[in-house]
Amino acid sequence: MAEFSTSLIVRGESVQSLYTQFRSGRLVVNRRYQRKLVWVEAEKQAFIDSLLKDMPVPLILVAEVTDDGVERLEVIDGLQRLNAIFSYFENEFGVPEGYFDLNALAETKQLLDENALEQSEPVLPRSQAVELAGYTLPISVYRTSSNEKVDEVFRRINSNGRHLSRQEIRQAGCLSTYADSVRTISAAIRGDFSVSDMVDLKRMPNISISSTEDGRGVYVDDIFWVRHRVLDREQVRTSRDEEIVADLLVTMLADPTPPYDSRVLDEFYGLLPGTESRPEKIDTAIVKYSPEEVQERFDDTLAAFNEIFDADHLFALHFFSAPKQRVPRYFEVVFLALDVVMHVEGLNVLDFGAIRMALADFGTNHLDIPGGGGRWTADSKRSNIDVVAGVLRKHAVAGTISTGPFQTKNALVVERLLKASLVEVSALEMKQGFSTLSDPPALNTNVVKDIARTTVGMANGGNGFEGYVLVGVADKNDDATRIKKVTGRDCPEVESRFITGVEADMDQLGTLDDVLLWFTDKYKACKVDTRLEAQVLRDVRVAKIAERTVIILKVTDVGEPVTVNNAFFTRSGSQTLEVAAADVGKLFARFA
Repeated sequence: MAEFSTSLIVRGESVQSLYTQFRSGRLVVNRRYQRKLVWVEAEKQAFIDSLLKDMPVPLILVAEVTDDGVERLEVIDGLQRLNAIFSYFENEFGVPEGYFDLNALAETKQLLDENALEQSEPVLPRSQAVELAGYTLPISVYRTSSNEKVDEVFRRINSNGRHLSRQEIRQAGCLSTYADSVRTISAAIRGDFSVSDMVDLKRMPNISISSTEDGRGVYVDDIFWVRHRVLDREQVRTSRDEEIVADLLVTMLADPTPPYDSRVLDEFYGLLPGTESRPEKIDTAIVKYSPEEVQERFDDTLAAFNEIFDADHLFALHFFSAPKQRVPRYFEVVFLALDVVMHVEGLNVLDFGAIRMALADFGTNHLDIPGGGGRWTADSKRSNIDVVAGVLRKHAVAGTISTGPFQTKNALVVERLLKASLVEVSALEMKQGFSTLSDPPALNTNVVKDIARTTVGMANGGNGFEGYVLVGVADKNDDATRIKKVTGRDCPEVESRFITGVEADMDQLGTLDDVLLWFTDKYKACKVDTRLEAQVLRDVRVAKIAERTVIILKVTDVGEPVTVNNAFFTRSGSQTLEVAAADVGKLFARFA
């Protein structure tokens, strides 16, 4: 008891002070356990109304953390409330009394003067805006150097479940490999993926669920689950999608196949004392393949699913002749049948058109999934999976997994990284190609040297750091315009980035294989630490997105600092900087 309480400080802090810390990047969110931003506008308005009426509000809990020598406040409880305040300050929504007066605070006035914000009408009276900025919020600051203690605090706060769904309670503070895989796979499918766990709070709206099409973040109706009518908006907000992913994982990897049951999932998360050591068994199964390979297996299967159920044949509309209840279970059957055929039996689905025709109204006419009660037996799962797998086998041939829809799968990876690039600049770098934008384009070895320094900077991010370089993507419209001028090729816009592709490089070298060989040769010549060199070249991937070819370079740390041409580099935001001799010790401290 004393161990927790003695490190706890309770104080009052003005809304204005918190906003200043928010703008400076001092407030962060740990996505290992935190909920996504899910409050709709009405909920935000109700909270702002409480502040305007000077009503008491719940305490906000933060933990003091140190990241690369910088002290920050990690939001443990109060994420939705803080976001409501800060988004109101920045005129993302209004209340009946009006929009926040941007001239009332120095920070918002500066953003207004820089045209970063625009004042909406009607405007909240200045006196009310000043009073709101001065409202004192109750803040509890928890000081600890232990991530495990922060996780335990979060779990205890949310364990009563009064404001979390059952699945969110399962995920809260659960640090198992299984829980991590469920979280990362679910975020990848939703589109709110982030490379690192720690995210600046002011960037969170870029990867959170938006209820309006023109809002920041992921528009809820565009999310895979809602688009295919597997789940509705509210079910996604309450993490029902993560429950589906959790059940898919245990069905794919656990032996024997478990039934679907809320209690069974509780056992896999370690919330109930199961008799079969389920938490240990599912973690062992995932580690056996590696979490990365499990993610790739999901991506493979999801890519095939999207080939069958495309924009003109959305799942629930194509699979049933009339609206159907318990659509998630039917989705699971099709997904798991694809997984069995592709990854267990080693067949590749080739004729997606024929499969699409065969599965028209299939759920209505050929499957029998119980509609009542919460339990779904293992026998029912297996028998229905077998029925769909039988259809798939008729249009599949034996082969290797890699000859399947891998470029489509990698396109999913590119899309989620582009979304993540809106919140994470140090872990992601984009290059429009290996050529200069002269007329005609010309291959440039300096681009590869820059990539080499960037990969070293990323690898020096510390234990567990992961970064990506996307070659064939530009973040500036000027580059896209120039490429169109010198090559005649359009650069489609995806997630506010421009897909330039490496086609200009292929024009000069011949084929994609020639481009990859050229890059490999030039990268090796840069004298990158041999361990990092081997990892980067081993993990090269190619994606076809918007009819353009993008090369994905993945970077992971090797357990200690690395060099390129005997120099250390590190990432600071979007910049790659050489480490001064006096700071090399700090670099090694990241891997302690």
